[in-house]
Amino acid sequence: MKNISKEFLAEQDEACRRPSTAYFFAKDKKDADIEKCQEAACKHPGYAYSFALDIEGADIEYCQKATYKNHCWAKRFAEEVPEADQKKYKI
Repeated sequence: MKNISKEFLAEQDEACRRPSTAYFFAKDKKDADIEKCQEAACKHPGYAYSFALDIEGADIEYCQKATYKNHCWAKRFAEEVPEADQKKYKI
């Protein structure tokens, strides 16, 4: 594991309380724990979509499942995320 300060981890924990801040934390901090931020961001289908597109190392399948909470985001995900499994969403 990377040598990360207690302050950084506390900042990450705070960011992961909300989907929006978890997404932006992962996007802006190179040492962010992608899995932890993804779990928090994917509680909202819109941030799951953005996470898949913008965050290197995102688990695309995990993000896609999170978009199923809203058919508009699920459709957009299937159409716009290159690695999406389009068979799982019938367009």
